[in-house]
Amino acid sequence: LIIKEGTKCIADSAIWSTKIYSLTIPDSVKSIGDGAFVNCNFSEIVIPKSVTRIGQAFKACNELENVIISYGLTSLPSNTFDGCGSIKNITIPASVKSIGEEFLGKDGFLVNDYDYKKVTIKGLKGTVAEIFAKNKGSKFIALNPTTIPENVLYLDKDFFV
Repeated sequence: LIIKEGTKCIADSAIWSTKIYSLTIPDSVKSIGDGAFVNCNFSEIVIPKSVTRIGQAFKACNELENVIISYGLTSLPSNTFDGCGSIKNITIPASVKSIGEEFLGKDGFLVNDYDYKKVTIKGLKGTVAEIFAKNKGSKFIALNPTTIPENVLYLDKDFFV
């Protein structure tokens, strides 16, 4: 699924139980609502730098393994990825200043608290990402300020501005 460039908001409950194996969110999106993606099958999501608000956006996306949040988002509320029990890696930028106590919500069955020990959190040393990882027992990988994740295919104009 490629969301059309120019889209500003992905509304609450936008996409339910569809066989979406790939998702591209354009840089025009500023907000992702609660339950915007429920029971979708994509394995990776990149939240673009244009997104400044995200709700409890991803629910029961059980194939989701890798999450990259671009610089711009300032908070991750509790249950942002509720029921996405397969998440293995999440990159959290220094722009994020607060993370909800249970931002990964419950496990894939929506019953048990998420096992943060099976998640690797990547971010800059000394940021909220590192503190959160240590408090939850997650593995933390410190990125150099110029480290670009290996799955990035291109860099936007003014990327380093």
